[in-house]
Amino acid sequence: MPATKQQIRQIIADNNLNSVADVYSLLKDSFKDTLQELMEAELSAEMVSKITDRILPEIKEWQSRPLNAVYPFVFMDCIHYKVAEPTYRISAANA
Repeated sequence: MPATKQQIRQIIADNNLNSVADVYSLLKDSFKDTLQELMEAELSAEMVSKITDRILPEIKEWQSRPLNAVYPFVFMDCIHYKVAEPTYRISAANA
């Protein structure tokens, strides 16, 4: 779920972020933690830099892509289904 403006302001205040470099550093640390968790291995700062430098051109390309006029989406509150038992049928919903 995307962060709200208030949550972003709180993150900036909590981490004493005063510049773009501070934000980049925070994101890089977060990226490192996520990669380490996924890979179940320790990563050096140098390795994280190499990885981020390698994917940065793809990120820039994705950021500069043309946007569609409309992005359709479906919001599902729950799934409705029918359950058939030998002697009866019921309608059920799972949130």
